[in-house]
Amino acid sequence: MGFTICYSFQGKRKVIEHSDDNLTPHDAVCYAFFHSGTVLLERPSGWVGSYSDMTELAERFGITDVMWHQSITQPNLSGDESPRIF
Repeated sequence: MGFTICYSFQGKRKVIEHSDDNLTPHDAVCYAFFHSGTVLLERPSGWVGSYSDMTELAERFGITDVMWHQSITQPNLSGDESPRIF
């Protein structure tokens, strides 16, 4: 099973294909955050907080409109289990 995660970063739409059996809303925002290329100078205190805390943190760094859905087909990651950015 896989998931497609879509988000906006600084006005540009991004898409990540993630191969996993489960994806929570919190996970989707975390993947968008990690793959946006945003660099944190310090670890945020709310990193493991609620979903609303995560989305608020992401929005402060320019990550908005995070959406996800189960992919129609299994992503081909060529042996690499990390998400891909398109």
